[in-house]
Amino acid sequence: MTFKHYNQNQLVLFPHTFDDLIPMDHHLVRIVNDALDKINISTLLDAYRKEGNQPESERK
Repeated sequence: MTFKHYNQNQLVLFPHTFDDLIPMDHHLVRIVNDALDKINISTLLDAYRKEGNQPESERK
């Protein structure tokens, strides 16, 4: 049986953000996140906003 680490002096039960759980050095999640942040999706967002303002019966 494996026991979880116990520390009575621990200040918080959970980390404050997911960032605290992901290693800083070239972790795949950080690489994918950086790549996605560089993609320009403004056209997609504009189309989504325009469609979202129309009644459902008028959507294509």
